[in-house]
Amino acid sequence: MSKVKKEKSTMVTNWMTALKEAGADSDGALRRLSGNISLYQKILRMFPQDETYKQIEPALQANDWAALLAAAHTLKGVAGNLGLIPLSNARSDTVALLRAEQYVEAVASCAKIRDADTGFIEIIRLLEEA
Repeated sequence: MSKVKKEKSTMVTNWMTALKEAGADSDGALRRLSGNISLYQKILRMFPQDETYKQIEPALQANDWAALLAAAHTLKGVAGNLGLIPLSNARSDTVALLRAEQYVEAVASCAKIRDADTGFIEIIRLLEEA
């Protein structure tokens, strides 16, 4: 194995390990993608730029619960498909709170999700080096 390929392989292992340590089911996500690690990397890189993220803050500021529910539900599915289980579960909680019209709790839930998102986004940024 060439030095470049070995270094790239090490970087892939590093971000995969970091994802798993953060609670991600990257193995499950890879199964859904037929083991295509390049496709998984590509989709993960797109995750932080998902347009749905841009809908959350305006919905929160406007108390637009329907828009917030739609965005949270969409991001729950995206995170789940990518194996980002802690994010999917957190968004699932937000969706349940919104459906139960527990808006104060839903807003607090969104704040917790931001922190979790930041952690995964930092890991995903490692992909830029891989």
